[in-house]
Amino acid sequence: MTRTIALARPLAPALALPVLAWRYKKVLAATSQIELRQKYAGSLLGSVWIILYPLILLGIYLFLYLVIFKMRFPGYSELNYVVFVFSGLIPYLFLMESLGRGAVIIRENMHLLRNVIVPPELVVVRLVLVAMMGQVVSFAVLLALIALDGDFTWRILFLPVVLLFAVAFLVGITFFVASLGAIFSDVSSIINLLLLFLLFVSPLAFQRSMVPANLQLIVDLNPLTYFFEAFRWTLLNSYPASALRVLVFPILSLAVYAAGTAFFRNFKGLMVDHV
Repeated sequence: MTRTIALARPLAPALALPVLAWRYKKVLAATSQIELRQKYAGSLLGSVWIILYPLILLGIYLFLYLVIFKMRFPGYSELNYVVFVFSGLIPYLFLMESLGRGAVIIRENMHLLRNVIVPPELVVVRLVLVAMMGQVVSFAVLLALIALDGDFTWRILFLPVVLLFAVAFLVGITFFVASLGAIFSDVSSIINLLLLFLLFVSPLAFQRSMVPANLQLIVDLNPLTYFFEAFRWTLLNSYPASALRVLVFPILSLAVYAAGTAFFRNFKGLMVDHV
């Protein structure tokens, strides 16, 4: 009995967070909608950036790999390759927004935290939810491209499950980043550099099989490899991911989520006092 309680104690923050989110669901929904509306307020193109930004980034990436590097996959048409890249780019943008904003989210919302309007944990959850909602239009464009390419698969039924694990994965990572970012202001600069580095070393525009055998371990140790594979396995009929490798992502997501919630809970008091 004592051992069971000792094992359950580190998982308490992870188990308590969904209950907390449900209790504050109205506040969470209202503040998420406000933040999503304010995200592009005052910009010349406004909400057009929701679709324009990923398309511009996709165009840059495709120009770099298709025109300059002349990247080709055996048996892939150019449309196949566009769909392949876009299905990895959307999860990357989800990650980029969560971590990029996560480094400053506690400092930006300290007025809410000190007035106990929103529990600190929900500030991070709201950030990840807004980042996910910002990719809805991009997913719609991707699904249209997949339909045009004729590469749909029955596995798309698992997309809500993959999104749920993606939220857990990003909430866990963002908890780490938000905790450190509240105390050390230079975390934001480090995260931006790291995200740029990950953009080029993650299998976003290339397949694992294209990497030399002596370097494949680097790809296998990159968490984003499994992040991308889960989405591609779910969306693309032609994607050759094994079921065993796809199962790594939910296990990784739950581990990161549990560790992140525990880390955030331990540093919560220090964060609020420090800022």
